Amino acid sequence: MSILWPFILILSVFLQYGSVSNFPTGTFSEKEARKIEKESDDIDGRIDVDRNASIRMQKELKETVSKNGFQNVSDRIHLWTSL
Repeated sequence: MSILWPFILILSVFLQYGSVSNFPTGTFSEKEARKIEKESDDIDGRIDVDRNASIRMQKELKETVSKNGFQNVSDRIHLWTSL
């Protein structure tokens, strides 16, 4: 099992490194996506982008619920949980 750990680590880094394509459309704003692509090797920057995207989605979800009730909530929650 210990022989597989380096392979798994390299594979996980390769699949996640500086990419926003793994996420559904609309998960990140254009500004957030540009920052991810630009600073692909900065883990602190990526954490900031994810945090800001989560906060933005939470605010959008609250606004949606307050205006339209719970009709359009499932799509927004799906995007939010994709982070």
